[in-house]
Parts: sequence; structure tokens; C-alpha cells
Amino acid sequence: MLADTIRSLGYATGRVGLDEDCYCMPRSRFKQLSAQLPDARFVDFSGVMAELRARKSTREIAVLRRAAAIGDLGIDAALKASGEGRSGRDAAAAVYQVFMQEGADAARAGIITAGVGNAFLHGGLTKQPLAKGDILHMELLPYIDGYSARLMRSAVIGEIDPRRSHLARRLIEIQDRQFEAIKPGANAADVDALARKAMLADGLRPDYPNITGYSLGCYPLHSPRTSDFSRIFLPTAHWTLEVGMVFHMYVSADGIAISETVLVTETGHECLTRSPRQVFQV
Repeated sequence: MLADTIRSLGYATGRVGLDEDCYCMPRSRFKQLSAQLPDARFVDFSGVMAELRARKSTREIAVLRRAAAIGDLGIDAALKASGEGRSGRDAAAAVYQVFMQEGADAARAGIITAGVGNAFLHGGLTKQPLAKGDILHMELLPYIDGYSARLMRSAVIGEIDPRRSHLARRLIEIQDRQFEAIKPGANAADVDALARKAMLADGLRPDYPNITGYSLGCYPLHSPRTSDFSRIFLPTAHWTLEVGMVFHMYVSADGIAISETVLVTETGHECLTRSPRQVFQV
């Protein structure tokens, strides 16, 4: 059908753009297509869609704003369902219920796991009961019409010790300074450095291999893509922030993480997620 469509448009002997990053065109399918169009010249069209996706329209921002609000409700529900003897699955069940009640897509609730060390951000969901002193890490992924907002929060089971309280306050202070630099015309590497360098200088982590943010947008259910890394914040990320771009910005150390969905506005930035910026105690 695709080959017939290309022929009907008069491009059977022309140059046909192909997004080589597309999950919907695996090598076997491309071989079948090119065999049916032997006189067509396929050229790499990758990156063009990423440029078109980079700046969100007013309608797209409205959808992301709705998704972010549902994420805030999800965090509140997860906290109420958490505590000593409860598991990450209990928190996830509460999040799913809120997502379904509030009109979110039937997609992933997010990453809900134990916060341990510095490599916990992609941990798995378990039914292991949480004990006093454990950290419950929550990264929620609310979707509306395929558009995903993101936010991370941490909850300590029982009383928070002074060391963790200090770490949480410092992470938030560092990220707040990073957010102040988010505005049209800013260089992504400069924005990244404000978080990365401060965390390393303070000794919050021995190294920081993570990115500090990435693009947000539409991730349809028919695609396995859950994140858009066409725009990422790294020391080598020399691209410019523009009005209408939306990012998931995050910092983490020693089992604690905090993140927001951030919109670049004409005058600076706006956090679309509004859950209290703190480490919770449950």
C-alpha cells in the first residue's frame, strides 16, 4: 500500500525522504519497500521531525499542562498509599487509579521503586514491603492524548534524618538556580553546567554520568518510544532554548531525586508540575 501510494503521487523514480530513526520502519520492511520501488532514491530524513516537534503549540502546551496536573494528583495519592509495611506496588496502584479517574491514557504509571545509591532512576517495581529509613522513589509519567509530562519525588519511610534533609534542600537549591537560567536564547550546555558542576563541587556524587534534562512531547501508544532525546542537557549540548520547548529536568543523589516538567516561556520558564518541591515523610 505504501509503495502504491508513492507511485500514485508520482515519486516512484524520485527522492523519497525516510526517517531512519523511526520504529515503524525496521530493516526488513525497508527491504520490502525498496524492492517494490527499485527506481526510487531513498534519502535520510532523520531529524526533521525532531525539529518540528521541538517547539510546542498552544494546544500542545494545554495538553501537557493537563497531564502535569494529573501527575501532581498521582504523587499525592501515592504518598497516601505509602508507609512502613507498604510496597511500591501499593503506591503504583493508587497512581493508576488516579490516572484512570482523571482521564489519563492507559499508559505506564511510571517508575516507582526503592531509592538506593545513585543508579536507581530506572529501578523496577516490587512488592517488597518498605521499612523505616527506606526511600520510595516515584517518577510518574502521566499521558494525555499521547503527550507525557514527568515529575520525580522521593518519600522517606519514617523519620527523615538530618543528612537526607540537607541533601534534599541542596538538590532543590541547585535545581532552582538551574531553572532561573532557563529562558529563550540560553545555551543548553550552560544550563546543564549549573546543576552538574554544583553537585560535583559539593561532593553530592562522585560522578554525574546522567543528563540533567530532555525534551518532552508526544509518545503515542503505538510507538515503544517513552522519551524524546532529540534535545538533551549535557556538557556538549550546544543548542539554544526557544519559546515553547518543554523539558523534563531532574537531579538525583544518594536515593533522592526531584524533577519537573518545565516550559520555556517568553520571559523565562514555568514549571507545569506543581507538587510541593520537597522530600516527603510517610
